[in-house]
Amino acid sequence: MTQSPSSSSAPPPTALADFGDDASHQWENVMRRYGPALRGFFAQRARNPSDVDDLVQEVFVQLLRRGNGKPIERVQQYVFQVASSVLCDQGRSMKARQHDAHESYDEASHAVATEISLERIVIGEEMLARMNAALQKLPQRTRDIFFLRAVQQRKHDDVARLLGISTRVVHKHMARALTYLHQHLAD
Repeated sequence: MTQSPSSSSAPPPTALADFGDDASHQWENVMRRYGPALRGFFAQRARNPSDVDDLVQEVFVQLLRRGNGKPIERVQQYVFQVASSVLCDQGRSMKARQHDAHESYDEASHAVATEISLERIVIGEEMLARMNAALQKLPQRTRDIFFLRAVQQRKHDDVARLLGISTRVVHKHMARALTYLHQHLAD
């Protein structure tokens, strides 16, 4: 006769063999005992609440696939290790498909701006004038490097070759220019 895992007189089952006489009853009792706890586990961690039941099912599918391997001595620990693995696998799968990068279309927020206000034009012109003034205060070589990198979008190696300097020096001048511009324009 199969002993129920919820029997109050016996100690709580820990090994898979404690859950029943044969594999079928053992896994059925494990599912019954840990199904609600797994739902709670996934409900707190899953990004989408509608995935909870699928995740619980995947845990039990993986447990059943395990087959007749070594005896499981700590069933609860094993079940939740598999659950953690399933959750990680789902996260990797969603990331691979860039699931979270999807943005719903909203006509109001995605509408193309057809008019630029006079205020935005003035602000843009003022920013350009401030940036130009800041660039003029930089040493000529730093300005040249900034122009080649930022405006002409040349690679560091190309700039170094054009100016006859090392790539490291190009990096240093770009860092100096960007730092100076950031400080000057932030004021």
